[in-house]
Amino acid sequence: MRIITNVFMYALPLLICSSALHSSARESQRKSTIKLKLVSAKMESAAKIRITYSQAFNFSRYYGKHTLLVPNKGYGEKWKLDTDEPLHIVVEAPQQRQHWISYPGDSLIIEYNDDKISVSGQGSERVKAQARYRLEIAQKSKLLYEKFHLSPTHISKRLKDLPDFRNKMDLCDSLSSATHRLLDTYEKQYPDSGWAQTRASAIALIESTRSLCYINLNAARKRLGVPFRDIRGMYETEMENENFRWLMNSDMPALEMEPYYEMMKARCLVYQFDPESPEATSLRSEKAFTDFKIWKILHESDRLMHGRLKDQFMAFLLSDKILRVADITLADTVIKYLDTRLQDKTCLSQLKEENDAVRSSYFRKPDIIQFLGLQDNLGQPFTLSNLGNTITVLGVADETDKVRDPLFHAIVREFTGNPHLRIGIIRRHRAIDTRKQKTGNMPGVTPLSAPATNDLYDYMQTYNAAAPGRTLVVLPYNYKELRYRDARYYLPDPTTDTAAALLSILREKLLQLKDGPYVQYSGDTTVVYHLDGPEVTTDTRIGKKPAYVHAATHEAGKSFRIPLKTTITPPASQYKQPEKIIVLSDMEGNLPAMAKFLIRHGVIDDAYNWIFGSNHLVLNGDFMDRGFQVTECLWLLYKLEDEAAKAGGQLHFILGNHEIMNLGGDVRYVREKYLENARLMHRGYDELLGQNSELGRWLRSRNMLVKIGDNLFVHGGISPAFNTTNLQLEEINQLSREFLQKGITDSTAASLHRMLHMDKDAPLWYRGYYAGKHEKPGRTPEADIEKTLSRFQVSRIITGHTIVADVSSFYGGKVIDVDTHHASGDVEGLLIEHDRLRRITADGSQHPVMPKE
Repeated sequence: MRIITNVFMYALPLLICSSALHSSARESQRKSTIKLKLVSAKMESAAKIRITYSQAFNFSRYYGKHTLLVPNKGYGEKWKLDTDEPLHIVVEAPQQRQHWISYPGDSLIIEYNDDKISVSGQGSERVKAQARYRLEIAQKSKLLYEKFHLSPTHISKRLKDLPDFRNKMDLCDSLSSATHRLLDTYEKQYPDSGWAQTRASAIALIESTRSLCYINLNAARKRLGVPFRDIRGMYETEMENENFRWLMNSDMPALEMEPYYEMMKARCLVYQFDPESPEATSLRSEKAFTDFKIWKILHESDRLMHGRLKDQFMAFLLSDKILRVADITLADTVIKYLDTRLQDKTCLSQLKEENDAVRSSYFRKPDIIQFLGLQDNLGQPFTLSNLGNTITVLGVADETDKVRDPLFHAIVREFTGNPHLRIGIIRRHRAIDTRKQKTGNMPGVTPLSAPATNDLYDYMQTYNAAAPGRTLVVLPYNYKELRYRDARYYLPDPTTDTAAALLSILREKLLQLKDGPYVQYSGDTTVVYHLDGPEVTTDTRIGKKPAYVHAATHEAGKSFRIPLKTTITPPASQYKQPEKIIVLSDMEGNLPAMAKFLIRHGVIDDAYNWIFGSNHLVLNGDFMDRGFQVTECLWLLYKLEDEAAKAGGQLHFILGNHEIMNLGGDVRYVREKYLENARLMHRGYDELLGQNSELGRWLRSRNMLVKIGDNLFVHGGISPAFNTTNLQLEEINQLSREFLQKGITDSTAASLHRMLHMDKDAPLWYRGYYAGKHEKPGRTPEADIEKTLSRFQVSRIITGHTIVADVSSFYGGKVIDVDTHHASGDVEGLLIEHDRLRRITADGSQHPVMPKE
């Protein structure tokens, strides 16, 4: 689900932008062009401008953005856009961005001078009025968030309790009142600008936020002790409000459909669907529930919406929620349904074009499996929706009904009986009873048949020259969206033994289904969770927590032991220079790469024990998100910290922006695996790293900055803006810990949190040391680097966060970046031995650190 509840990120976003009353522009729509002219006093300045446009009220994702070419001369460039529909115009410069809706007949002059964008000409008054409104509502929204001790990123988080829910509802009421009052004022001051569409966009965002709060309340009903019938009654009272009725009765198209989708989804899940009913228990698979939800929303939108809004919303459901994930079977049935519902046949034509494009694109991608047109031995369809989160191995039988591929039989020997791997045998026209074959009795084997027209059979044939036999290994890539990949996508290049490589990939993917342990506390009770795919095991202790837990290594069948700390003590902020320091950053849950690197460089042995003596290991942030073994990575570092200290060494885990995002409930980069595992444990994802969890307590005690000898370690960097705070090293770390442990308590705490953790100039986010990696032109002046070195009394700053090709030095060796392309296997680190710096690589070798100015 894409969270759209950063509703008022202290500025109403693009959807509210300069959308003007559709009807007010109908006079001008008779002229079927929009004219744009770019003017700049300096030709080189104009070349920095980027102008894009798209249809303002889209029916289909298939019709996307178009970019206007700004030649190097730039000055006085003109464009005439032929259109009968309003267009969404976006103008981007290095330090500014503006956007608005232009209507046919507009003739706008875009001026760019002194790094500022201004607009004049026919239609510009509407643009300027909307810009003034956006600025004023942003200021009012910011004050309201502070009043209710909330932030845009927190309003969509898991509910703490019923007062938290009520507080968010009160905020929505206040935002709604403020928006209506301000728009009433602007309608009187600028009567020719048209505000109905702006009002609809703003109110839709507020009501979608309210809807998401109800979805969160429904999800937490058992934990909070609120019966479903009470939630339904509250929803009926509060959501069937004047705003909702006005939106549903409007037939105006909308710039953004996601808020309407959130409203209709809440109506389906909270108002019309009883999760404890027999109907709910019959929806056993995720795919079945998704289809049920889509159809519920379709029928409800057909009943409640009108005119072009209804056409646009139904088209959005098909384009964004079905075709975007290539659910071709569902798309075909929905298109038939829309054929009798949509008034705009042009819209229907666009959707059919998109459907054809999706089919054509995905059926021809060699690594993507988007269609399984198979049947089992009872004649029932066997499609992608049957696969779920399991790995599927399909062997093709020859004309004698035998599978002769050695790879298939190797998989059968090693993985028979594994609950997360399904094995099937396919023949062209009829299913094979595998129990009668020479393949043994394999639990869970599915006999399948492939019709003569099945593209999959032909697809497998194409691999005969590149791989032994005919075996297709289908891996879940994003099973929630029915995305599956051929395992050959993950083969290293070059590959000398394809069968052995595929078996290794299978072992790795099965290992990635494991997760945990999660150690959770409630009073004097400790619960330890382990997961293996959908299977959850728990160990509950009352009165005393376990002395140790186990986690999986990067090798199948192996685990390592983790003694639990008796107390968690915040580390110091500065240390003396040891003989050696190894620095690694941004591993993001890639346990195999991290463990192999540490083994190669003598930090740990094969059993994950510390062997680095009195030396130091610095983990410079971002060890969470994106990867498949995030939990195991954290536990390994948690364990090594104590082992290093006992040997006279140190392990320094420095917080990065991804740790802060996770601790704050921002799950944008979290693998679906972890969100699904939280649901399997009947917990919110934020609970897994909350203050009642062992890992959550440990992470909240870590430092943002560490000084070792004359080296300053920070994830992103120290910006000139942050240097003006004059906070000392220990103060910075202590303030960070206080916020992570106490949260936002008032407006001062909220401002401090932004400065430390969230602003683009914050130490976790700053990229200004590296050209082309941030919004501002140029790099941080060297004089500001000198100020940072002087402030912290160090000779160099070592960062991660910004990817470079190799560990490199900048500013004459005063800045070192250690973040390389770890995800692609290009793992590098930094070795500081006395005063010598070396770039160390995954193969165990050492190289000079090269300067890059």
